[in-house]
Amino acid sequence: MSLNASSTGKPQHPVAPPPDRAGSAAWLGLAAVSAGFFLVVLDATIVSLALPTLGRDLHAALSGLQWIVSSYTVALAALLLVAGAATDRFGARRLFLIGLVVFALASLGCAVAQDLSQIISSRVAQAIGAAGMLPASLALVGELFPDAAQRGRALGIWGGISGAALGVGPLLGGMFVQTVGWRYVFAINVPVCAVAALVTWWKVPPGKVVFRRLDVPGALATAVFCGALTYAVIDGHRGLTSVPVLTAVLLAVAGLVAVVAVERMAAAPMLTGELLRRPAVTFGSLAGMSYNFGLYGLIFVLSLYLQGTEHLDPIAIGLSLLLLAAAGMAVSLYNGAILRRLGPRLCTTTGMVCAGLGVLCMLAHPGHPGLAWIFLPGLVVGVGGGLFTAPLTSAVLGTAPPGQRGLASALLNASRQFGGALGAAVLGTVLGASPRATDFHHALFVTGGAYFLGALMCVTLPRRQPT
Repeated sequence: MSLNASSTGKPQHPVAPPPDRAGSAAWLGLAAVSAGFFLVVLDATIVSLALPTLGRDLHAALSGLQWIVSSYTVALAALLLVAGAATDRFGARRLFLIGLVVFALASLGCAVAQDLSQIISSRVAQAIGAAGMLPASLALVGELFPDAAQRGRALGIWGGISGAALGVGPLLGGMFVQTVGWRYVFAINVPVCAVAALVTWWKVPPGKVVFRRLDVPGALATAVFCGALTYAVIDGHRGLTSVPVLTAVLLAVAGLVAVVAVERMAAAPMLTGELLRRPAVTFGSLAGMSYNFGLYGLIFVLSLYLQGTEHLDPIAIGLSLLLLAAAGMAVSLYNGAILRRLGPRLCTTTGMVCAGLGVLCMLAHPGHPGLAWIFLPGLVVGVGGGLFTAPLTSAVLGTAPPGQRGLASALLNASRQFGGALGAAVLGTVLGASPRATDFHHALFVTGGAYFLGALMCVTLPRRQPT
């Protein structure tokens, strides 16, 4: 008797299969890996409104405050490329879990730091953990959602959740500074890491492992280049003829030459020629660098200027930055549909132009800028970020060569983090230790220029979403 027939001989409809439990596990896994990326972004922004208090408690000058931000982002940028190879070599889930543990321990180190050197060294340790989490989180999204349409939606949610850190970070920083103290800015990471690790272990499968050698010399050369260039920018006010700045410039040049030489000779380079020959990967990474240059630099400048010169309330500033992030989150939640309709090129270019116009609109304030004159245009910046982030990530990952998705995500995020480090360094130098309104305007012009430059890079991305 046929399995689809009853005892009476009449055909029956097949029984509907049970709900797809793997699908629900994938979305729960997405929440866990998004929490990890949330922490990576959070700790680049949560310190922003705590910087004036940190400066007073730790007796740090402007350059010291710049290093509290840049030590994290520079180390993260330098380590991300080798971490991308490690993601493919050891498995995304394993590296993500290790990164969570290291990040939690380093956050405790920041929370108990007694001087500037201790907090900067702990920030570097945070970057080591973050380097393990960031490319692994992107690779895990690709593994959890192999279908292009679902991956676009997942990346939109991933971008929205992680993008919330841009607003939640400064708000939490301002609240902690005014209530329980700046040390809780870092201590808050520990319970979040614990929950994310448990959910990842429970719901995320081990995934694929691709044998890949780790290019340690390339990573060291990259670290020298990034660190020396950032130091030269931060201490650039001393003049190019000063010994520390000139030494840093020469080290940066030597580091760049070493990167090129090492990558050409390495048996397993961090950056393969096959990867760099993909225009969407190379120029998309440069666009990401421009975006983070403007975003991280803008948050750094707004925090110091509005608190130090305009004497505005840190919590009020944090709430206003939360509105900026909320605008980006609202757009990110619809990124799947927007991306299918417009494609990566139009989405990212429009997003960068919106961000640039929003920054330039901040220049229109009369006299001393209140929060409304700064952050109403900031909503336009947030919308631009929501249009830009997930489509850029989708384009870069979708056009990466087979087996090199971890490297592609690492290159993209290394470029973005290095852009953030340069943004804080360059715009902090433009602003100066005792900023005036003209210095603030100059910093905004530089920020807007970075966004428009990024828009030019976006024209190289594919018109349609990669499959």
